[in-house]
Amino acid sequence: MFRAQQAAEKAITASLVHAVIQFRKIHDLVVLVALQPEPVRSEVSNLDLQRLQQWAVDARYLADITAGEAAAVVAIADEIVAAVAAALLENGPT
Repeated sequence: MFRAQQAAEKAITASLVHAVIQFRKIHDLVVLVALQPEPVRSEVSNLDLQRLQQWAVDARYLADITAGEAAAVVAIADEIVAAVAAALLENGPT
């Protein structure tokens, strides 16, 4: 789950770097998404970022997680990565 959160966080920060947007080095996905340019911001801001964000620091090991929770967290991360990738491919290099 930690890796799913990290994949989403890295995609979000890559989008900010690509758009030349200054940001603090934090793990708060809600704050980082609020800084996103469109269309990424609107596409991912409705996702359950808090659910994914808890895995940044709470747990890096699969202790008490259910298969359903794992699938949900990975799905959220997949949607974020896909939205960022699509936006970057559409906008091309800066």
